[in-house]
Amino acid sequence: MATLAATGLILAIGLLIAPGAIAFLLTRRFGRILVIASASCFTTMMTGIRTSFWLVSPPAAPIILVLTAMFLLAFFRRSLQIRAQGRARTGHLCENGGRPRFQCRPPCQSGLIRPQLIPSAVI
Repeated sequence: MATLAATGLILAIGLLIAPGAIAFLLTRRFGRILVIASASCFTTMMTGIRTSFWLVSPPAAPIILVLTAMFLLAFFRRSLQIRAQGRARTGHLCENGGRPRFQCRPPCQSGLIRPQLIPSAVI
């Protein structure tokens, strides 16, 4: 019985945290975060319930699996966005994602050598 309660608690925490985390990965404005979190929660609930109906299973696990998939999509979208911003800022992709603490050496003309990170104090 304790295992079932712990599993339910973990699922409830996932339902509370995941929609807000998804929305925060997609935007930084509070009003948009509320709208995106509500929409993602509604979408995952409906998709999870439909999936549980087709699988003839309790709806909690499919809902959390759909939330996890949405979070991973938002996470990869955000990481691609950050990489693109790093490329736009430096003209090529730095391995550190364009953080200001490090600078990238210019890319080799042949393109065979990867850019190396060097501290800003050295330059």
